[in-house]
Amino acid sequence: MVSRTNYFRLFYNYISLTAVCLPAIATIVLLSGHTYPVEASAISVLILWLHAIVRLRVMKEFGIMVEIVVQISKRVLPMFALLVFIVFAFSHTFIVLLRNESSGEFAETFDGIIGGTQSFYITSRDSGSENKFRHVGTALKAVWLFVNGDWEAISDKPVEDQTLVTVLAVILSFSTTFILLNILIALMTDVVEEVKRKGKRVWISYLAESLAEIELYWCFPWERRNRRSHPDYIYYVAYARAIEDYKKSESEDD
Repeated sequence: MVSRTNYFRLFYNYISLTAVCLPAIATIVLLSGHTYPVEASAISVLILWLHAIVRLRVMKEFGIMVEIVVQISKRVLPMFALLVFIVFAFSHTFIVLLRNESSGEFAETFDGIIGGTQSFYITSRDSGSENKFRHVGTALKAVWLFVNGDWEAISDKPVEDQTLVTVLAVILSFSTTFILLNILIALMTDVVEEVKRKGKRVWISYLAESLAEIELYWCFPWERRNRRSHPDYIYYVAYARAIEDYKKSESEDD
């Protein structure tokens, strides 16, 4: 059950508190005649939607799905940390390798004909053709886009013709797309199967936490003393088949 001492140990409660505090702060700021940042408003909207999703976990189907997402997030956290480390490593490598290259090396070149006889070259100097490996921030963004399959930052000649650039791109693609992605799929499959086996217990746990929160924080003392609506104990009647399935699942987990 949820108590006052461990209320802040649950991640869901932080979402609930943020969903209450951010709109309240926005209202106070607007009523005082000041301008509320658009970025803060966007974050408030996102938090409110997350709060709505969290509240839906008392429904069995939603509760199981929320638990699947939570458990997957916990399992992939070490792998995500490894991915961030890889992105930093390759960003540093590309900075050392390409930071001295001029932006013209990254510009696209187009061939054209004037008057049907003379050929000329046009070199674009748009922002997309700038050297993104001169600064840490743009380098990190570029390498993160590499992980997602966008190789535009190194796709223009003569940069793409450098052997070491090609080798680094192959290593990055292999280590992220083939290895880490397959590990992620395997972890997700194991988590989904595990949560499905414990689905009903997960839902009952969420339901009990929600009831305890309502009784503890949303009810007056005289309402909590009413044993008709707030009994001391909640009994769960289990059939023989349910008990056998429970024992079987516990033995499989062991």
